[in-house]
Amino acid sequence: MSVNPTSCKVVLAANIAKKLQAEVAEGLAKLDRKPHLVGFLANKDPAARMYADWTGKTCIDNGFAFTLRECEREELEEAIRDANTDDAVDGILVYYPVFNSSRDRTLQYVVDMHKDVEGLSPKLINNMYQNIRFLDPPHNTQKSILPCTPLAMIKILEYLNIYNTILDYGKRLWGRRITVINRSEVVGRPLAALLANDGAEVYSVDVTGVQRFSRGQGLRAQQHVVEEKPDMTMDDCLAISDVVISGVPGDKFKVPVEKIRDGAVCINFSSEKNFTPEVKEHASIYVPAVGKVTIMILLRNLLVCTAMARYFKSLTPAQLLALKSVETSDNTSNPLQASEENTSTPPIDSMLSSSILPDRKNTFAVEQLLAETADSLQRMVQNNPDVDAKPAEAIEKKGSVEEAAPAAKAAA
Repeated sequence: MSVNPTSCKVVLAANIAKKLQAEVAEGLAKLDRKPHLVGFLANKDPAARMYADWTGKTCIDNGFAFTLRECEREELEEAIRDANTDDAVDGILVYYPVFNSSRDRTLQYVVDMHKDVEGLSPKLINNMYQNIRFLDPPHNTQKSILPCTPLAMIKILEYLNIYNTILDYGKRLWGRRITVINRSEVVGRPLAALLANDGAEVYSVDVTGVQRFSRGQGLRAQQHVVEEKPDMTMDDCLAISDVVISGVPGDKFKVPVEKIRDGAVCINFSSEKNFTPEVKEHASIYVPAVGKVTIMILLRNLLVCTAMARYFKSLTPAQLLALKSVETSDNTSNPLQASEENTSTPPIDSMLSSSILPDRKNTFAVEQLLAETADSLQRMVQNNPDVDAKPAEAIEKKGSVEEAAPAAKAAA
């Protein structure tokens, strides 16, 4: 029996985004200058142009700086590398598609992980698929950043109370069946993996058929496994799903809403309307668009990139070495809290709000930056006969990181 259309609640992305927007504003107020996002547009896609314009307007409206750099696609890789080394650039966003999926994936690898607001760098993607939540185990202080749209979907499901907060993290979708109609490498597949890693049984649907993402009976597996389901159709998936999420590009595709289980939650993340108005006759909750949540996740990621980069830049060389030594030891204490015998590090609390930087307020991947800087400074000390054998004291004499860096580069 169908639900009365008036029983379906339509939830707008703008309302879901309000809490995230408040968190972003709070974090932005703690910084000394506007974070600068650079967007790269190297295609003629009208949708990409529209998204670029919207990104810029949203950044400026929320107190961020934004620059759109347009170039030919053959020039894009070099342009990204220039932005990687530009201290005035805090975050990088590429408007895909540029070439094809394989070449675009190569471009994702070019973006510096520490400026990757989309969360598409190899290590970040690898962590997501393997259900590795942190970049620095066993300390678990640096959360692995997640792709914007998949994370936006997670935030929407949390807002709608689809996540069961009584259960432990990693199990809060246990018992939920979710259909995701889209298996792109940028959104659909990562989203299916995230949902399955949180305990859901996910049916991933595209033109090639159906795959099931899950962690097995009783969530025994640490990370999701994928199995082909050649005996299942999209209609079969819709009939058993608590949540239906669709993101098929193009205006010709429509979800067969008459096949949706009564009372299901339906979410559209396509720029087109994948659901007809009749969805309200079956769904208990309908979210017609997610863009305003996605853009807040992007700004949130940019804020984290900016704050963490400035935090580590504020440390003296001695503090960097002390931090590196703690990270590489067996000590499981917080590596941001140096011991008294080393030079203590300044608190990061002043950089961002705790709501944006939970878990000891260090959520972005600075592991590579820290390791490279500390190793270079260590070599500088070892190759300089005029300095004391104690690395922390020797590097302290060089003053700031900026002053020590040229010498470190020469020594390397």
